Amino acid sequence: MALVYRDKGTSGAQIEVISHRLVIGHIGKDVLSALTSHAIQWRWFISIGSTPSGFQHSGFADTLDDAKAAVEWNWKVWLAAAGLTETQDRRAV
Repeated sequence: MALVYRDKGTSGAQIEVISHRLVIGHIGKDVLSALTSHAIQWRWFISIGSTPSGFQHSGFADTLDDAKAAVEWNWKVWLAAAGLTETQDRRAV
């Protein structure tokens, strides 16, 4: 199952990142970047308790698509380190 992106409001500026029914992170427009450089950036982060060494759990991107790609890449890294896959049937556990 692919990650799901759900708008937390009506503006499209704050987005929850969901795996199955678990919110694993957020993506949002970085207001400070717009004030200082006139270019809006997207801040993303994955909010999971334990992370593997070297795991990038947050960052900035120039576009929403780039932020989604960074979240998806790092989520796959986390899943691999945990020995899991996105398509794993959790009912079988």
